[in-house]
Amino acid sequence: MREIKFRGRSIYSGEWFYGSLCHLDFNDGQGDVCGSYITSLENRSEEVDDDTVGQFVGFLNKNGNDIYEGDIIRGIKIVALPSWDGYGRDNKESGGNFNQSSTIIGVVVLHINESKGYERSEYIIKSTNNHHFYEFDDFEKIGNIYENPELLEGE
Repeated sequence: MREIKFRGRSIYSGEWFYGSLCHLDFNDGQGDVCGSYITSLENRSEEVDDDTVGQFVGFLNKNGNDIYEGDIIRGIKIVALPSWDGYGRDNKESGGNFNQSSTIIGVVVLHINESKGYERSEYIIKSTNNHHFYEFDDFEKIGNIYENPELLEGE
């Protein structure tokens, strides 16, 4: 079972906090208290920007770093292509199945699949050319959408 933890950026310092997530929305008699807070393993609690909160997806990148929703990752994707041309004709020039590789840059997002009459959620890599990939093998984290949105431009 994967570890449930979150990250979010402090609304005060801009520092990233990692740990348990709590949403507060109540009136304490002196005014409304509302916001998202992350409590670290060291029991330090910090109010974070809701827009930067992301959940740990249960995978590590090739360097052993946790991957969270909103992370930008880069890796090589190898696709096995069939020897037939898609029209039922054998593609003799290929000599059978072959692999094609390309560099992929994408964002880790939560995808809700509602096919076949049931709903299933899973984390995927949504690439800059709008393809979806489901494997996280051999990818490295190069940034996130909050601090490095320029990494997604021009791909």
